[in-house]
Amino acid sequence: MRATPWLVSLLVLGGCAASAPHPADAPAPHCPTEDAPFRTTAPQVPEDAAPARVAFDTFTLANGLTVVVVPRRSFPVVSAQLVIDVSGASADDIGGRRAFMAGRVYVTPPEGATGIVVACGVPTCTVTATAPSDELSKVLGGIARLVLPANLPRDVFEGRFAAAARLFEMSGSDPSLAVGRNVRALMFGYRHEYGESTATRRPTGDEVRAFRDRALVPRASTLVLAGDVSVDDARTAVTGALAAWPDVAPVTIRPEPPPPPAGPHVVVFPARNLAQLQGLVAARGPRATDPDAPAFRVLAELLGGSQASEAFRRAREEQGAAYAVGANIGWLPDTSFLFVRGAFDDSRVTEGMKALLDSIASMRDVGPSDADLDRARHTLLGRWRTMTGTATGLATTFAVAPSLGLPLDHVQDVPAQVTAVTREQVRAAAQRYLAPDALRIVFVGEAAYLLDAGRLGFGWPAQTNGFGEPQP
Repeated sequence: MRATPWLVSLLVLGGCAASAPHPADAPAPHCPTEDAPFRTTAPQVPEDAAPARVAFDTFTLANGLTVVVVPRRSFPVVSAQLVIDVSGASADDIGGRRAFMAGRVYVTPPEGATGIVVACGVPTCTVTATAPSDELSKVLGGIARLVLPANLPRDVFEGRFAAAARLFEMSGSDPSLAVGRNVRALMFGYRHEYGESTATRRPTGDEVRAFRDRALVPRASTLVLAGDVSVDDARTAVTGALAAWPDVAPVTIRPEPPPPPAGPHVVVFPARNLAQLQGLVAARGPRATDPDAPAFRVLAELLGGSQASEAFRRAREEQGAAYAVGANIGWLPDTSFLFVRGAFDDSRVTEGMKALLDSIASMRDVGPSDADLDRARHTLLGRWRTMTGTATGLATTFAVAPSLGLPLDHVQDVPAQVTAVTREQVRAAAQRYLAPDALRIVFVGEAAYLLDAGRLGFGWPAQTNGFGEPQP
């Protein structure tokens, strides 16, 4: 006979119930587990021990390629990540258009290839591959075929070139890309390399080829191998795959980024049929090497890094105006930008954006509470542990440092720096970087719902396209 769910429940409950009436002076029956310590007392959470420092080794090939090896014998895989800093060669690449097209034309895995992910633009071109550790030579060979100079057959080049040009231009109608592009246009101007713009003419094939030749060079590159790999095995495999990469002096032109444009502080990209209106508040921040960078990281976490953040509490829990709230930092070689974002109900977008702005003002005027600061620091440390707990995460952690001007040892210092951030440092960072005149606002969605956006106090919104270019 099979017991039905209600019968099982009855039998379980019956184990803790009296089987017959008790005298009045008898003690009340109880289940032995009722007084278990885990039911009556909160667990004691030990203080977090400092994360262990990550061991690594480096060597450099004769052609100038820097190789970082992060051995983790407990990982049965190896993750290879090649990061090429193209920012020096892209100073005159308005909107990063040539960098995008060079990546699509030359650094494209062959059809049917699996395990290789490529992302090319400004300021970096990144190639990532993960495979079992006994396939290291095969993985590096696949990367080499993408980055070493090669003359593509004419029909292949023309097909990829035309597709890349169309993709760049047509992507301006994609609302999901329009948010980030409009933010960068407000931060740097849509005619800057950090933006993406169609305002310039389409580059020629020769210009894209020339960009590849001067940007994708070993002396501007760092290769990180993380996982079950030794330094000796790495040296042998890397030499066999990438020693033939020609040694070309990298272009190092890198002018200071301009101040935020003096144009409108609020822009709207009209987009129909979005489930929610997208809204962001953005501002420029410090370099990753600046002393107040750790406080800026904690500030972003406090504002929108989790469901315990200030913006989430105000916009989602207290007002119910947002479906989702978050914050992030875009790190660049010579600057950064922070954005706090929300997905809002159509009729409550202005109210929700006001909540994000109030969260920022609270950090400037009062600063975080001790409990919120402690929570933010622990969240960042937990995220760092998670990131360094996988081969791919380890590779990414070390690979991005050189392109931001950070020494590799800085990776080891992040946990201690975050732990040492104080309330006063967070408030000072908010006052320095998130002053009202430094903030810029982006809306993407149905324009009819944004007519009262002027009530936010940042002026009347200007209309843009998906690239952040002003529209009449």
